[in-house]
Amino acid sequence: MAGLKTILCIEDEHFISELYARALRKAGYEVTIMLSGEDGLAAAQTDAYDLILLDLLTPGMSGMEILAILKDPTKTPKLH
Repeated sequence: MAGLKTILCIEDEHFISELYARALRKAGYEVTIMLSGEDGLAAAQTDAYDLILLDLLTPGMSGMEILAILKDPTKTPKLH
């Protein structure tokens, strides 16, 4: 995990997202939490994160829909 520093957590359950964030921050990572699918997708498309934790049942847009958009190079061309 060398070099891993920033994590995006797309999770609509506040309690669960806070558990993830607390544990990951304690381990030295920077964590951003997005509570909706649309906000999570917008954040993920910035390519500012080393890792994305994606809930499959997010409001507004499912995790599978987000994943399909992120994997499509015509919709998210710069994602590493």
